[in-house]
Amino acid sequence: MGIIVAYALLALIFLALSSGLYKPKRWHDLSDRHVKILKIGCFFGFLVIMTNLVGKFL
Repeated sequence: MGIIVAYALLALIFLALSSGLYKPKRWHDLSDRHVKILKIGCFFGFLVIMTNLVGKFL
């Protein structure tokens, strides 16, 4: 059960990063292109974790 909670929290963090709700201070130093790439990577990380969670429930 603990691993499911950890996966859910990590997925929420990745979702917040990809949607722009949370933006680390170090991202302000980067160009817009690099921030966009990081957001896309965080979104794919969110998708991978969500499929992992769904796999654990099935």
